[in-house]
Amino acid sequence: MPKFEKELPTVLTKEDINKLRDVIDISKTTGIRDRLIIEFLYSSGLRSSELVSLSELMINLREREVRVLGKGNKERRVPCPQWIMEGLKLIKKDGEGGYRSTRQVIDRGLRAMGYSKLHSLRHTYATRLYHNGLELDDVQTLLGHSSIATTQIYAKTKIVENVLDRLEVRKKVEKEG
Repeated sequence: MPKFEKELPTVLTKEDINKLRDVIDISKTTGIRDRLIIEFLYSSGLRSSELVSLSELMINLREREVRVLGKGNKERRVPCPQWIMEGLKLIKKDGEGGYRSTRQVIDRGLRAMGYSKLHSLRHTYATRLYHNGLELDDVQTLLGHSSIATTQIYAKTKIVENVLDRLEVRKKVEKEG
């Protein structure tokens, strides 16, 4: 059987992220929650299944990290901005307005923009990390990949112009905040 070249992951641009943010009506409580979750996924690279399984006990405000149970119940720790972690503690896990309904809202927004999956936020996170100088094995650890071969795809992904400049601005804002 011939080997086929794997398709490169889809990476969202800054404009795409802003459009996705704008899709959500933050005048409602559920909109604030949905926006917070977009920011969380965009800044942590979690899988949607990991988001759904997240509990309040897994958020460590002091260490600025979230403990995640990934595929195969493997645990990893993911750094996360303090303001997002504090917001996560305030939202409900399931039920009316929980993570599952948020996933549907975000998926609809992404599909309306031409992206097929919520997983695009994870791809964007990984590509940003790699193109910002993080070693592939560190990206592998943050994503929870068991094989470096899975992570290597991000070394081939092209990153949009000026994204590194925008990341520097974001780093400055996070340090000051």
